[in-house]
Amino acid sequence: MTGFLIQDGMVALGLIASLSLFLALKWEMQLEARKRRRAIEELAARFRAATSLPPPEPPPASATPPPVNEPLLPPGATASLARSGLNLNRRVQAVRLLRRGEDIGHVCAVLGVPRREIELLVRVQRLAAERSGRVT
Repeated sequence: MTGFLIQDGMVALGLIASLSLFLALKWEMQLEARKRRRAIEELAARFRAATSLPPPEPPPASATPPPVNEPLLPPGATASLARSGLNLNRRVQAVRLLRRGEDIGHVCAVLGVPRREIELLVRVQRLAAERSGRVT
């Protein structure tokens, strides 16, 4: 009989320990949920504050943009120091436009790149296609 009492006591202690661990876990989860809720409210307040800023002022009307087919140069630089206006993104856009059948002049105007650079790109693409065995 005493064996059953000891066994029942151990089961009861195990159940009590499990219950206390469960309650501790629930309490920690509620604390974390409160922390996350505060963080979200803080981010929402920051977002509201950032969106309530006035829009930036437009540039003055007296500032004229450079011609479309001329490369952008820093003040005091000469044309011989100008770097290519075709970076990788513009090169890809130019090739896509040309494959769609757009005119070279249109591609120059859209990308703001000199006509000679687009013509060079067309030649390079044609040579690369010939070397790889496919003709475009």
